[in-house]
Amino acid sequence: MSFTVDGRLVILPAERGLPRWKVERNKLKATFPQFRFYAGNVFSTLLGSKNIEKVKGKLRTKSGTIYPIQVIMPESYPYEMPTIKTLGWNIHSDCPHKYDDQPLCVLLPERWSSNMTVAFLVAKTALWLHKYEIWQETGRWPGSDEHKRGGGGLSLWDELLDLFT
Repeated sequence: MSFTVDGRLVILPAERGLPRWKVERNKLKATFPQFRFYAGNVFSTLLGSKNIEKVKGKLRTKSGTIYPIQVIMPESYPYEMPTIKTLGWNIHSDCPHKYDDQPLCVLLPERWSSNMTVAFLVAKTALWLHKYEIWQETGRWPGSDEHKRGGGGLSLWDELLDLFT
């Protein structure tokens, strides 16, 4: 199986002049149609009058397990990375790739770029969930251990390729 980077998960140079909300919505709908934006009182940097506070949806892993998740949008999005949280389930307390208050560690905050999108984070979360299930079975986190080492990990595409080939 091979993967190609086709711009579905990041803001491309040609899209920078377009309304960010529309680009984000289209990318999320194209890659993860089961996810929805939910309005609140934040997110004005991105949407102006469309105050999106979070994105919710469910991801299914290869094992068939369905994981509800939510992406909590910071007020300064896209200049600050959103937080990924679980909905109705808890991460094992010994999991090596989580923060103390339970959010999933799918990407180190200092590696976040304003060109990344919610769809990018949902893709990283899908990868994280597959690794989480492997860790539960084997006690070993597959691929990059960037959370512990603080950098130098593989790209999303390299990790997907390693996991599914």
